[in-house]
Amino acid sequence: MPVTPEFREHILDLLRPLGAVTTRAMFGGHGLYLNGAIFGLLASDRVYFKSDATNAKVFEAANLQPFRPFPDRPSGKARPNPESAGFAGGPSANPYTMGYYEPPESALEDGDELCQWARLGVDASMRAGKKNVASRKTKVSPRKK
Repeated sequence: MPVTPEFREHILDLLRPLGAVTTRAMFGGHGLYLNGAIFGLLASDRVYFKSDATNAKVFEAANLQPFRPFPDRPSGKARPNPESAGFAGGPSANPYTMGYYEPPESALEDGDELCQWARLGVDASMRAGKKNVASRKTKVSPRKK
């Protein structure tokens, strides 16, 4: 899943209107971050944006493809828990897809269009962050004796 430096720079250039988007190498690809929160992935010179229950329908309605980290692995082998967080579509989906979707090809040459799709990922990332903060606040610490 290597990403060429030229592709990474091209995507960062198109996403410049969003703000200070950064990348971090991960698992052979790169994560796209805004304000420290991951909202996208770069893998094999393709870009994918984060989805969740709120925005996955938008990606699916446009007939866009989810990120498949193991495209050559047969889909007959199920994950132990395909409904776990980060996997789109629940148990009926390909168990090797993740909750990130590729934007339309046209967006790779149109910064405004790419930023519209990227904002869906940023919003999903913000919603996930709020859930994580809320769950940390509700955890009860054991009392010290």
